[in-house]
Amino acid sequence: MGATPTCASPLSSPRLRARALSTMFFAAAAVGFFAAFFPAENARPPHIGGVSTIFFIPTISLATAILARYTAERWPDWLWLAVQLITNLLVGMAMYNAGTMPSGAEIFLMWTLVFAAFFLPTRHAVILGVEAGIVLAVAIAVGPTTVKPVTLWVMLMGSFVGVAGVVAALKHQLETAVRRHHDDAVTDPLTLLGNRRRLMDDLADLLTAPPAGAGIALFDLDGFKAFNDAFGHPEGDDLLIRLGRRLQAAVGTAGTAYRLGGDEFCVVINRPGPVALDVLVEHARGSLAEQGPGYAIGSSCGYLALAPGADLVETLREVDTRLYVDKRERAGARRRPVASVAR
Repeated sequence: MGATPTCASPLSSPRLRARALSTMFFAAAAVGFFAAFFPAENARPPHIGGVSTIFFIPTISLATAILARYTAERWPDWLWLAVQLITNLLVGMAMYNAGTMPSGAEIFLMWTLVFAAFFLPTRHAVILGVEAGIVLAVAIAVGPTTVKPVTLWVMLMGSFVGVAGVVAALKHQLETAVRRHHDDAVTDPLTLLGNRRRLMDDLADLLTAPPAGAGIALFDLDGFKAFNDAFGHPEGDDLLIRLGRRLQAAVGTAGTAYRLGGDEFCVVINRPGPVALDVLVEHARGSLAEQGPGYAIGSSCGYLALAPGADLVETLREVDTRLYVDKRERAGARRRPVASVAR
């Protein structure tokens, strides 16, 4: 069969990622303003020109939250990474301002790691993890601690990386489940070929820029109802499975076979190679023929070369029309009496 299309994780939604970042910064702003209005006795916020900058971090957090909520869906990847890197630096400043270690501000370093594990590429998560470790080490080095600095660093970084690892594992499980669900939704359970939904997805992608010689063919089995009536539905299912395998084998690497329901099959030629479309289609039609004691199976066919930018619905409608023209002609030929030969 053709390659299984990848299925994006629901976590890749730009809207979800933007809302998550906005929520994180709103929470950080709330905590920061609380700490600013009710500072610890040993807090040491920096001063500029004699003026305390204790409201600097929560104000920046609030502005970022508002900005992310309305614009982050359109941010490029580098900006997402830059925001998280700057966030870690601001957290390091907050940890220093708190005046002691641990102060609780360390938890915000874990937020960036968890966020990266969920929403950013793995390489970005690694970069943020390295930066968080450096920021934490510097904060511990310049601030008074209640335990040995090395012990505190190992304890905090271990917990941060551990939580981020658990989140990353959960994300992987979620993506695997979503991908499995997607595969089930676009696969015919009997023949294991792609179903109508997969055909629509694949054809929509292909129509944007189909290669020369690409095309689509619909097939409707002739004689299948009589076969089912004579041999029963279990035998009919086995026949469909056999024919589906032969159809995909006949197409080979030139395209993908689908079962659209009942006794209707389809082929999309998306890698035609040197063989002409009509030759490939006739070869595919031949694979859907089978004869045995008391039955003969064939197929009617309609096919169409794919044009760049063609409408998906119109393409399917046109090839379906050609299928039923062929079906009527074949039915008429079967009913037409054979002329007797004069002796």
